[in-house]
Parts: sequence; C-alpha cells; structure tokens
Amino acid sequence: MNKLRRVVRNLDLMLKHFKKNQKANKMERFRRHVINEILYTELNYINDLGVLEDHTQLREILTNELPMRSDEKYISAIFMNVSDIRKENQKFYDQVKSKAANINRNSVIFDNVDVKGFETYYHYCRNYNDSLKALKLLLQKQPQLEHSLKNRENMRGLQLVDFLVKPVQRLPKYVLFWKELIKGTRKNHPDMENILNLQDEFERLNDENNKSMDKFINRARVKELSKEYNDERIYTDNEDRLVMFQDTANVITEGRELNVLFYIFTDMILIGYQDQESKANRAMKFKLDSQTIIKDQLDTKYFTNLFSIVNQENVIQFTAQSKEMKDKSIKQISKIINYIKEKSQMQDIYPITVKVVGTEERFSYSINKYTIYIVEIEIQRIVLKIYIRFSKALELLNIFKQRYPNGKFEDISSYHWLNNHSTKVIEQRMIAIEKMIQQVLILNQKQPEKLQSHDQSILSLLTLPENFYELPKMNIQVDIEVKRQFQSHMNVVLQQTIQGVSDILDAYFSAKNSQIRVSTIQDTNVVVVTDFSQEMQQKNGKVIDVYLIDNQCEKIQIYEITRAAEIVKVLAKQMYLKYYQDFKLILEDKYLNRRVIDDDEVILQLHKISVNGIFNSSINKIEQFWTNSNEERLFFRKVIYLDPKYEFVDIYQDQVRMQYILLQFFEEIRELKFLLNREKLFLYIAFYLIIKRQEVKHENISKYLKSEIFDQIEPHRWEVEVKRYITQINSQLLQLETEKKSMVYLCQYQFLKNIYYEKEATMNIYKLEVHRELQAAFSKLKVPDIKGNIYIGLSQAKISLLTPLDKKVIQEIQYQEIDNIQSFPNKLVIRTKSNIPEKGWKFITFQSYEIKMLINFYKELSLNDS
Repeated sequence: MNKLRRVVRNLDLMLKHFKKNQKANKMERFRRHVINEILYTELNYINDLGVLEDHTQLREILTNELPMRSDEKYISAIFMNVSDIRKENQKFYDQVKSKAANINRNSVIFDNVDVKGFETYYHYCRNYNDSLKALKLLLQKQPQLEHSLKNRENMRGLQLVDFLVKPVQRLPKYVLFWKELIKGTRKNHPDMENILNLQDEFERLNDENNKSMDKFINRARVKELSKEYNDERIYTDNEDRLVMFQDTANVITEGRELNVLFYIFTDMILIGYQDQESKANRAMKFKLDSQTIIKDQLDTKYFTNLFSIVNQENVIQFTAQSKEMKDKSIKQISKIINYIKEKSQMQDIYPITVKVVGTEERFSYSINKYTIYIVEIEIQRIVLKIYIRFSKALELLNIFKQRYPNGKFEDISSYHWLNNHSTKVIEQRMIAIEKMIQQVLILNQKQPEKLQSHDQSILSLLTLPENFYELPKMNIQVDIEVKRQFQSHMNVVLQQTIQGVSDILDAYFSAKNSQIRVSTIQDTNVVVVTDFSQEMQQKNGKVIDVYLIDNQCEKIQIYEITRAAEIVKVLAKQMYLKYYQDFKLILEDKYLNRRVIDDDEVILQLHKISVNGIFNSSINKIEQFWTNSNEERLFFRKVIYLDPKYEFVDIYQDQVRMQYILLQFFEEIRELKFLLNREKLFLYIAFYLIIKRQEVKHENISKYLKSEIFDQIEPHRWEVEVKRYITQINSQLLQLETEKKSMVYLCQYQFLKNIYYEKEATMNIYKLEVHRELQAAFSKLKVPDIKGNIYIGLSQAKISLLTPLDKKVIQEIQYQEIDNIQSFPNKLVIRTKSNIPEKGWKFITFQSYEIKMLINFYKELSLNDS
C-alpha cells in the first residue's frame, strides 16, 4: 500500500513538473519569436532608411535632375538628419544581433544596449512637417521629378513620402515590442532587468518625441493603421481623427482571452489582432463618445488587472499585463473621454455603470447550494445593488435577445451542475453577467421596449425602479436639500464636545457622498399593517412578518421590488427610533444561521419567508426537497457597533434606542454570544429580572436561559446568587437616584455600562472554518489554535480571531495593516501589508461578502476617524 502511494505521489510530481516545463517552453518560444521579430523588422527598417540616406540613390537623383542650383536647398530640408538615425539604428541592430546569434533559455542579450542616440529622432520628428512642405514645393516647381522616381526598383512602387514617414512610425513600435518581450520573459530571467530598463528608456524617448509631433504626423499614423488593418475608413471616416493612446492587452470574449493591440482615437476604439487561421491582421472598431465609460474592476483568482470600456453599443472587457499598465491605461483613456465630454453638448442620457462586486453561496449546507451574484448599478452617482442567480441570468439573456434582436449579446457559460461551483466558472459568469446587464441597460435607456400587456419591463425583471432612468433628475433637488441639512448638522456637531453614533455615521456617509442610495431620494409605499383584512385588499400589496425584540412581530405591507432599506426606515419611524442607520434586517434559517440583509436586497427574492401568511418560495419543488425548506424569519436588529463612548451619547438621548439595545443584549446573552463566568451571569440575570420586573424564582430564570446553561447549577443556588446581586444593584442605584431619572432608567443605564465593556459587546461575531493553506502556514510556525473552526470578531477598533470554545483572542489584525480583501462564494481572503501569512488569512464561510463589506466599512471608518 505504501509503495502504491509513493508511485502515485511520484506520478503526481512528474505531471506537475511536466506542466511547469510545458508552460516555460511555451513562454521561451514566444520570447524568441519577439526577439526575431524585432531583428527582422529592424533590418527592413534600416534598409528603407538606406533608400533615403544613400547618396547614390534618391538624394543624388534629385540633385542631378534639378535644373536650378538654387533648388538644392530643398534637398537638405527634405532628408534632414536621416543619416544620423540610420547610424544609430544600425548600431542597435548590430548589438542585439551579435548576442542573439546563439540564443538559449538564459541568454543575456540586452545588457549594455545603448539607445540614448535615438534622441536624434527628436529633430527629425519636429521638422517632419517642414520636410513634407519642402517636398511638396519642390514637386510643384519641378513636376518631372515625381516621374523620375516613380519606376525606380528600390522604391518598390512606393512614393517618397512613404519612406519619409517611416522614422516617425518606427519609434512608437519599440514600446509595443518591449511590452511583448516582457510578457514572454520569466520574472527571474537574468536579462529581465535589462529589458525593463530599455522599456523605460523607449517610453521616455516616445514621451519626449510625442511632445513634438503635430496633427499631420498623427494623421500619418492613422493612415498607416488603415493600411495595416486593410480598412481605408479608419483614415477617411473623420479627417480630424487622431491616435491618442495605444497599448497591448487581452480582450475577454465569451470567456476566452484574445491577445490584442488596442488604439484609442479621438472618436473611436480600434482593437487589432491576428486571425489564428489566416494569420492576417483583423480589427474591431467601437464608437467613442461622451457616454463612454471606463470601469476599473476587481481582481479575481483567474482574471487579474481587469478593466472595461463601455460605449452605447458594446462592452469591451480587457485584462492588462500588470497593475501598472492597467492604471496607466485607465488614466490615459479617462483623459480622452473627459476631453470628449467637455466638447459634447449631450446631456439627456445619464451614463450607467454596472459592476459585479461580489458573490455569496446560499444553502451551503445543502447538496442544492447555489451562487448569488451581487451586481452594483450606478447612474449619475445614484447606486443600488441587485442579487441574481445564474439560472435567472440565463432566463434574462433569452428575454433580452428577444426584446433587442440587434443587440450584441454574448452567450454566457453553459449551465452544468458538475462545474457550477468551480471558481473559474463562477468568475467567467461574473464577467459575462456584468457585461450582459450593462449592455441591456444601455440599449433600454436609448430604445424603450414595446411591451405586451402581460410582459414585465426589463427594469422590473432586474428589480430596478420603473423610474430608474429619471432618478438623476429627482436627485438634483434632493441633493441640494441634503447638502443644506448636512451643513446645518455639521455646525451643530462642531459645537458638541462629544459625538455619538449618529454623528460619526452621518459624517462617514456624507464623506462618501460620491454615491447616493435610492432610498434617500425616493419615497416608499411600504407601511406597517394595523388592520390585516383591510390592507390585504389593496392592489398588489403583500404582507410579511418582521420580528422585533422579545418576539414582538410587526406585519409590513410590501411590493414586488421593496428593498430592505425601506422596511428598516418604516420600522424605525413606527417605533419612534430617532436614528436607525446602525440597524438592519437579519434573515434566520431553520438551523438558526443568521445573515445580515443588505439594504438593497429585494425582500420577495428571499426564498422562504412568509408572505400574506402563506409560505413563499422562489425555489422549485426539487430544491425544496433537497434544502428541506422550512420558513425563514426576518428580524430587526442593531448591527453596527462603535466604541462605547459614541454609543452612550445616542443612548442617553433616545429612550427607545436604550430599551431596544438592552433587550437585544439580553437576547444575545441567552444565545451565548458572550462567554460569561458564573458571577457575571448572576449579575446580568439580576439586571434582567429587575428591568423585566419579574420575581426571583428559578422558573423565571429557567425560562430565560437555555437549558444547557441552567442545568449546570442547582435551581435553589440560582435564586440565592441572583438575589444577592439584586441587593447590590439596588444599593448602588439608591446612591445614584435623582429627581430627573427613575430607578428603572438608572438600572437600564447601569446594565448597559457593564455589558458594553464585555469584549464581545461591540463585535460582530462570525463562525469560520480555517482554510487548509492557513492551517499549514501556522503549523510550520507552531502557532496553536489556528485550525478547524474559529470565530472572527469585527469591531470599530480591530479584527479579532477567537478560539471556538472560550472565545479567547488568538490574533488581532489592525485595519491599517490590511492591504486588500477578496470574497469568493464560500471563501474569504484577508491580505495584510506585511504579507504574513504569505497567502493571506483564508477562511471558509458562506458569508464572505457580508464580512468583507463590514471589514471595509470599519476600515474606512478607522482611516477617516479624524
């Protein structure tokens, strides 16, 4: 058996080694191909310069055929310093050619290659326009010269101007060659540093040279591209069209990556690539206008350095070769788009941006688990999220194709249960779903659909408000009022010595006022139901239950696209809660697993809540069988906790808040959020009985506590110990009693002062499974307890990793130490700036997106605390 294991292990190692070598060989072949391409094109270029520079050819022909010696002044103006350029390029070619003659995997070819002499191009390019003018004047005066040159063998049927433009065209090509060379050279190659240095030098040369290039030279470049891609319209469609930026990247189309050159013009995007079969150059063209958007996108495991360009007809998805190249491309393209916007008069259509910002797994404990794609949609700073399954996305794609048959919708990854949960498949679907929704919203905004009486609109299918495209107009007045109120609020805050939760959160959300939530500008039609039979008769109304503290239940009338934020707002108003931004809805399943409902989640898309007293499920019968679906319940709870010094400012000012929070703490004590010793447990039960005005009887205590806790101590002892603490509390309260505050109020306040300083009080605590890579990393370092299941506690100050049994702190992570956070459907990765552990803090959890968002919130809050 051991022998078989060794054989299997050796075969596995051999296979990995083979794949690694195969990849390395492919990269090496590409590297050699690029070097050969550089040398081949360089030699042809030098020969073309020779046509201009050789005195026995063009220059001599022109000089001999000039009837007037005074016309010789044109010769110098036409040919300029082409001899110097040829000399520098010959030197460059010889240096590279000699070292590439016996190339091998580790050959160092580009050391001591000096291209500083290429600065001779500056003079040539600055005077290129004058050169063409001189040639034009000369041919006007001596038209016979054109005939003399026309049939010369060395001209190859080209005109003199075609040779004169070659130095102007050649210099930018070195930047592209070197990007390809870097792509094909492994990072630890002994020549990599030399290659990077030369890339920097070529970019410097081009940047300096571009400063001297005028429109005429740029138009020559446009003409060259029209020839290269065999499309005259690239040059002729618009006489003012100029090349503004070019780079190499990969374009993602139907889940595959295609290596391309892309060019950004003043009015167009050109994507050039080589056809795999014919090896001919091909090009795709896309319009560029004031409605074009460039989007920076999140990295995934399999797709990194993502960005996309969105125009009125299509979405072009790119992956850059590095983060630096991505940032540079986004910066340059943004400049061009902003320039177009400044010149444009179009104001009627508001740009829409769509991003898949995360995924989460639902029913992780079931064989029928599935992934939810979280899509953020923004129109003129107004943001909301939609939550969509892949199966729903497939249905929508078919509808979109029917509504817009001329739309350029790509098919998305095929549906197969075997690979549904593959990370790569999920990431491909993220990109495809984002692209699909982006395209359909752009089309729908420009071309309203023609609906039959039974059809749902595209906005409704996407759970967006029917007035979605009009929201920016509504926001103009609201924005003015919000700014006025915020300024008034800040004036009050600045006069306060101590700030509360409301002050901190309002300041935080206002600091992020680049984004506006729909709920802040649009009134809700959600109401609390007081007369169930009467309200049920209202058209389209549906009633759900939301559980408050102490099992109180409110019935809420909602509609098809009612979002969680609307219900939170209505409940807070019903309860007379002065401030509610730290309260959320929570969904609890039959296993008592809870997750926080995002403000933008549509309530009727939650699978198993009771609607109008009837079990509501958007999952099919087979799924109900596999998930053993029981009804889920919605709770209204405080979710965001800050430092106690902020919490008590609002508690002191709002009696309703105080009552609700202390009852929530009593609930959490019962549900064992806090790990309390017996003395503290006796103390908090004493507070509970005083506040609830219950007698000290073991029956009342047993009703409150879970049986596994109550049964650990004799009933009589519970009564004795709790009475002792009640006596102590009453004694302290008598000393604190004033005319303004009652004994009950003081008791509530004292309880909160005690409980708030338990470490778990201001934490959001989640149970996670430690990823095997993290276990292995800490096993090597002999760090105990980082294995199996642990708790993660998120507070305003820091992240705490807690042991599963006694919730002792294993490790603390400060927010300023965090570099980035990645969430996958069932995995969370936290990376620190110190890069310890090397592969990040990896955990298995179905609440990855929820945890990521809360960490980002606390991180931003801590960074902006000042």
